Amino acid sequence: MNRIFMDDANKKQAEVDVVAINGNASIHLFECKGYSPYGEIPDIEFKRWLQHNVPTAFSAIKNHPDWKNLKVHFEFWATGSLSVEALEMFEVAKKTVKPSRYTLDLKLAPAILALCQQTNDKGLTTAFQKHYMKA
Repeated sequence: MNRIFMDDANKKQAEVDVVAINGNASIHLFECKGYSPYGEIPDIEFKRWLQHNVPTAFSAIKNHPDWKNLKVHFEFWATGSLSVEALEMFEVAKKTVKPSRYTLDLKLAPAILALCQQTNDKGLTTAFQKHYMKA
């Protein structure tokens, strides 16, 4: 959690909230925004993740001796909403990035709730609905 990735070539760094490594197959990097269900994620935060954090972390991964050959997957999870502009920015990026480099995904509150429900953990699902879903 909260791992700092350094891109030595460009002297940039980016924080990643959660990193999950799946053996010798893939690495998943998650940005998590636990906003009020009535709040909107500022465009500048989403844009920074998409245009700074993702490429910086990707460059660092490709220079890491143990990770350079793994498939790379970035996900942005948010309980608040995104503006129309941010959603359009995401769709353009997702279509532009070659899946052979890395993939992008977006999970907003309804998709996160569905994942909670798949666990069959009533406490988790209830807590998520109570604190992160609109009434």
